[in-house]
Formats: sequence, C-alpha cells, structure tokens
Amino acid sequence: MSETKPCNGQVLFRCECSRSFPMDELYYCYNCQKLECRFCITEEIDSYYCPNCLDILASAEAQQNFNSCKKCFVCPHCDAALIYSVKSDENAPPPEGDQPQAEIYFLSCGFCRWNSLMTNTKSSSASGLAAVGDPVSDPAFDKAMEAVQAEAKEVAALRDLRARPHAHKRRLLFNNNKTEAGANAPRAPVTIQDIDDTLDAKAAALTLQAQKPATTPDYTLPSYITSGALGPSPFVSHPPRHRSLLTRRSKHCRSCDKLVVRPDLNPSKIEFKRLHIAILALPRVKLSSASFISSSNTYEVQFVLVNPIRSSMSLELRDAPETAAATATLASTIPNTYIAGIADDDPDDDEDEKKNAPPADDPTSIVARTGNKLLLRATLKPTTQEGSPTTSEGAKHTLRFGIQVNVKYQSALGDQAPKYVLEFDIEI
Repeated sequence: MSETKPCNGQVLFRCECSRSFPMDELYYCYNCQKLECRFCITEEIDSYYCPNCLDILASAEAQQNFNSCKKCFVCPHCDAALIYSVKSDENAPPPEGDQPQAEIYFLSCGFCRWNSLMTNTKSSSASGLAAVGDPVSDPAFDKAMEAVQAEAKEVAALRDLRARPHAHKRRLLFNNNKTEAGANAPRAPVTIQDIDDTLDAKAAALTLQAQKPATTPDYTLPSYITSGALGPSPFVSHPPRHRSLLTRRSKHCRSCDKLVVRPDLNPSKIEFKRLHIAILALPRVKLSSASFISSSNTYEVQFVLVNPIRSSMSLELRDAPETAAATATLASTIPNTYIAGIADDDPDDDEDEKKNAPPADDPTSIVARTGNKLLLRATLKPTTQEGSPTTSEGAKHTLRFGIQVNVKYQSALGDQAPKYVLEFDIEI
C-alpha cells in the first residue's frame, strides 16, 4: 500500500568545500570540472560606475572622489536621485538692457519634494552646483587611518612570526640592520632569547589593548520620536549627498585562477563576456512527489532532471552516505542512464537516433522521458527512528538523504566529467 503525500522541500548542491547551496548560487569551473560556491572564488574589481549617470571611473579617480560620483546627488530624506533645477533669482538686481535675468541652480527631489534651497545649497551655474559638497580630506581622519594601518601591519607581522618562528629567527640572526651609529657599525649578536622576549612583549601589549573596556554606544532615541510628535524631519537640514559608486567584478576560480564570471565593462549592458554557472552546465533538479509504502516501510521519491545544454549527458547516480544528518539511504541502486540534449529534438536526426538508440530503460527507476527531461524514482529506507514514517501517525516527517551524481558530456570547452552530491531535504 502506498500513500502519496505533498512533497515540500529543497534540493541543495554540495560544493567542494562541503558547503551546500541552491543551484542558482553556484559556479562551475570547466578547467577544474568542479562546483564552486562564493567561498571558493576570488573577486577582482574591473570598473567603477555611477548607477545614475552610468559614467565609468578609473580606480584612481574613484579613490580620489571617495567612491562617489561628482555629478550625481541623492536626497538626504528618501535617498532618491536628485535632479538639477533652475529658477530666476528674486534677490538679484534687475537686468540692464538685453542682459538675461539672473538664475540660480539648485537640487530637487521629485519623490518627497525636498530641495537644496532648504539648506541654502545653490549656485549660479550647474558646474558650480556639482562642486558643492565635494568630499574633502579630514586631517584627523587621515591621522587615525594611518594609526590603524600601522597597527594592522604590526599585527600581521606578529602573526607571520608566530606562524613561522624558526625561519624568521634565523633571518634576524644574520640580518645586519641599521643602527644609530650606521649600517656597518658593530653590534651585539641577536639571540633566540631576545627574539622570544620581543614577541612575548608584543603579544602582551596586544592582549592588554584588547582587554580595554569598549565605550558603550548611545542607543537613546531622538526626542522627536519619544515625545510622540514627529514634527519636522531631522533630514531637512542635511545637505545633499553624492551618489555612491558601484563596481563590476570578475570572479576567478580559487584553485586554477581561471575566469568564471566576467561582465561587460559598459554598465548599460547586461550581457556577460563569460558566465560559467552551474545552472547552465549541470542538470537541474526539481522534486516531483513522495510516497510511503507501508508494506515495505520505505519511501519512493520522484524527481525531475533537466538537461540545460545541447548535447546529451550520461548519468551515474549512487548513494552518498556522508550526508550530514541523513535519515534515509537508497534501498536500491539506480542504473546508469542518460538525458537527451536540447538539440536532440531535431526531427532530421530520427534515423540516426534509431540506429544509435540506447538500451531500454529500467521501469523501476526511470519513470518517463520527455525531450531533455528525465523523471527518476528513488526507493529509500529509513536509517534512524526520527526518519521512520511509522513513528507517529499523521505527523510530518523530515526526509534527508544524499545522492552522488557523476555526469559525463562533451562541451565546446572539452570533455566534462564533474562529480557532485545532491542533498534532499523533504518534509512529508
């Protein structure tokens, strides 16, 4: 007797770093033939651009402008894009002869009706208005940043010394450092004990600094909120802010340093020069149904595999016993099979398909085929009392199991044979 139950769950793909993610969050390296997540890739900034005017800025210019666009502003009240507006200057003297009326330029928000005249931010020209609010260097901030960078370098050097103490000790013993008397002045030899004392002193200083009590931040709400009457918004008196820049980044495989994703440098284009993601290289998986067979105390789970490429794929599916918190395992093996490609639906190739037709499918595992889709049936047996469907009548059960998939196919970048694990988490 079998009872079909609603199948609510997800299918995660296990990365090489043993982390599991949905398929649309994973990348595929054609050189390593491995799945990679966001922790297994490195990113490199290709360009900086403004999301409002789509201007591309060089790295030096973006750093000079404090990662902001010089022309575009955002509203301090609602964060919408501000537009340049102009009106006649009422306080200017009347024009003489054929001279035009004096005008003032200001910024206005078309969403919340805020304008820069509230903060007296205006100019007689558009270029002068664009220069208003340019970020300037703060000497106190620069001094603090230099101190932070110097301390970070010291901590990194200390970690390096702790990681490789013997190599650095030998290097310091034979290194002729400069002294106050000169580079060639005689000095006492440095001993191992001196280096150990220096490292211990630095470690003690860092520990003492880390134990200093931190200042408690002030979480007191503003008076215009606690009083019950909002009153005027506190952002009305704030000046307009320059629009922050965004970046376009390339992603590389951490193992072989090959490009995995590379966008177009032009921010107005959404095409990618290279896009190696798992959803375009490996079969997609979708849960179909789950049923319980009371006579054998087993589960039957049906799921669909979809081939995203033009050529056919050969599949080898087996149990993955190393799945964390697994409550079931495959009761029977799934025979090796294949999935037709998108281009295999061409009617001109019917004669070739009849000549090279694969053997008949096993009906116990292969339920149906339609184009580039394959419906599989997996029989599972519970391995824990928690995963057994007979523990409590009418209660929901969580079914967790893993299937290792070995795929082989031919692509434009060569023969591919990736291996990965599917982790099923079904609530029935």
